[in-house]
Amino acid sequence: MLGLRSALFALQDENGSWMGANGEKLTLRALISRLLFRFSRTAPGGFVVGMTFPRFAWLLPMRRLRETQSIICFDHPFTPDSPHVVLVPKYRVPTLDKMLATDRGTTELLPSILSAAAAIAASNSLLSEHG
Repeated sequence: MLGLRSALFALQDENGSWMGANGEKLTLRALISRLLFRFSRTAPGGFVVGMTFPRFAWLLPMRRLRETQSIICFDHPFTPDSPHVVLVPKYRVPTLDKMLATDRGTTELLPSILSAAAAIAASNSLLSEHG
């Protein structure tokens, strides 16, 4: 907890305002989002995300582009690149090899990912004339 506390104080300027990496002032929502993202990258955070994401994905504050029973697609909230679309399985997939080794991965997840990627690319005019 001390590491997280020191990371929080490192984000404050001399006036007590929260600052981002580029020196921009952060809103409370942006600060909470960044802290939750950092927490999700830890082992306990990964476990919590893995257990809650399939059940509570509807709570996430993001612009959904497509959602099925097995995946959710959304615009990445913190990237300068546009468009930057993220396709996330709603259940834990350790590796692509392990996903393809299961019936659920090959009959449900992979077709769902490919279909969503194609639909999003077509709707955002991301496909070249050669497909």
